[in-house]
This record gives sequence, structure tokens and C-alpha cells, in this order.
Amino acid sequence: MAFRVWASAEEAQTGLAFLEGRLGVLPFTGDGSNRRQSTLAVLDLAKRFKGFTVNLPDGHEIVVSAELKSDGPATPAWALGEAISRLADTKRLVDMVESLQPSRRLRDTQHQSANAP
Repeated sequence: MAFRVWASAEEAQTGLAFLEGRLGVLPFTGDGSNRRQSTLAVLDLAKRFKGFTVNLPDGHEIVVSAELKSDGPATPAWALGEAISRLADTKRLVDMVESLQPSRRLRDTQHQSANAP
């Protein structure tokens, strides 16, 4: 799992920053009914988080993102605190996705797929 928070200098001055979390791969439904149920459970839970966007880009990753807005400039300390607070809100989703990941980590899968013929 990888998380990042960023803002351009202009966005930070206006109090705007962004959060993105790459949670892992979506369980493959062709692997049996248990995987299908797990996939549906992940998607159902992901829809429940207000203020987050959930995407499934190529590679079947589950990516959550959110805009972080401040009343003043977006300082690094504020952005980090806001990101931690938002991620705490999604802990249930993060834990569920992590429990469904294959034994080989996502970064290994990404490396292999990028080098596949």
C-alpha cells in the first residue's frame, strides 16, 4: 500500500492539497465464489466513504483519493494531519483490502507486469 499527499505551490497558497492511496489489487472474481463475494464487499464498502473517490484503473488496483481543503494556506503540517485523519476514516476499507491481497506484494506484481512480454 502506498499513500501520498501533494499540492502545487499555487494550490497550497489557496489551501488545497490532495491525498491518494493505492490500497492494493481488487480480488479476481474468476478465482471462485469467495473471491467474487470479497470483490463485491470491497466495492460496497468503498462507496460508503464520503469525500473520497474510488477508482479501479488498469492493473486492477483500488485507488482512493480526496481533496483536502484548508481555510488558510495548506502547510505541510496541516496537510499531513488532515491526511492522517482522512486515512483513519478509511481504516476499515484499508484493512479489508489488505486482508484480501495475494501473498506476493503489489509492487512485485507491478514490476512483473511492466516487464511482461
